[in-house]
Amino acid sequence: MADDAAKSHHEASKSGQTEPGSESLPVDVKLIIEGDIPTNHIVERVIREALGSKGTVEKYLLPYFTPDVLQNGGAVILSRVGDPTAIPMLTWMATRRVPYLYYIDDNFWELVGNTRLAQYYQYPRVRKALAQAVQGAKAVIVNSVLLGDYIRKRFPRANVVHLNAPFDFSLIERVAPHDKAPGEVRIGFAGNVSRAADFVEILPAFDRLLTEFSQVSMVFFGYCPPELIGRERVTYVPTVHDYAEFIALKASSGLDIGIAPMTGSVSNLYKTNNKYREYGALKIAGVYTNTSPYRESVVDGNTGLLVEHGVDAWYGALKRLVVDAKLRGEIADAAYQDVRENYAQNVVARQWADLLFDFAARYSTSTPVGKPSRALITSIRARRVLNLTLLRAQMARKRLHAIVARRSRAHSE
Repeated sequence: MADDAAKSHHEASKSGQTEPGSESLPVDVKLIIEGDIPTNHIVERVIREALGSKGTVEKYLLPYFTPDVLQNGGAVILSRVGDPTAIPMLTWMATRRVPYLYYIDDNFWELVGNTRLAQYYQYPRVRKALAQAVQGAKAVIVNSVLLGDYIRKRFPRANVVHLNAPFDFSLIERVAPHDKAPGEVRIGFAGNVSRAADFVEILPAFDRLLTEFSQVSMVFFGYCPPELIGRERVTYVPTVHDYAEFIALKASSGLDIGIAPMTGSVSNLYKTNNKYREYGALKIAGVYTNTSPYRESVVDGNTGLLVEHGVDAWYGALKRLVVDAKLRGEIADAAYQDVRENYAQNVVARQWADLLFDFAARYSTSTPVGKPSRALITSIRARRVLNLTLLRAQMARKRLHAIVARRSRAHSE
């Protein structure tokens, strides 16, 4: 579908015809999300730009997505939806042949470990919801080529579409960096506690850098390794949930170097190149672990530095940028140009526009589904409660088994 849209766009451009969407009916998107997280902010912004004056975007949290939302039609996009409470609506849409698009930017199937997030995605009911969402979609939108390949292998019938992830330059148009001390070199990182494992092996590199270079300071947004909290010239900034506010804050922080450490976990391979896009857009020279997704995005020595995930490699790369201001500037400028040309929101929005207008026309998303009965809505809500109850029971049993196992091991010792 996306390839057809791109081809028709190319042919229209060659023949002097108008852009896709300029003569199309308006597209009214119903964006369904599980949580108000930065990824969904980004998706919403790029869709709004893609539609422009030729469409609207209404955002619904999953519990409020019921058949009455589609009473007057609409182009449904599910973003990262995998909760079992989605199953009743997925089943209803399949029965009524309501088409939808599915966006995913993480490999939830390969999340492993003992974190709550990893355990959540290992539950069979969650896996069932994910599979149903992917298999029922007219197209599965990904930002990672590797993730697209993975989904094709897992779900051979899935129609996978790759679109670049965007950066919205309008968020930083009026932002000026804060003043710094003369000669100060500021290193930054943004993430959450799920990134803790990425620092375990390489933490001594930062300790050594702070000890040897008095001009180096570090700023951590959202997560800071506990070993560095409270240390001189280390600043911790609590999580800012609004993406626009976060980017403005990051842009104003005067960072010279950005870091993107990443362990070799399988799930990490399928993530988007988010940090590269942000560092490049903000003209920050980045250092990245030499693994996907950065291996496919960064030109080593030109748009960033790629390093092996070890103390010496990380220390060497950071030292190189700390002492060489000229190299820092060259990398920052080259990354900025690359992000401007390939990841700017207006560029990516054109890709989304091709996809959305083709999808809306092909599947007549403006066709009303009719007013649903109160009994139908009540039934869907009841099945959601049942699915949630069953999931919670399963989670409780697993926690109980883990507690019993720990006590048994402690007793045997």
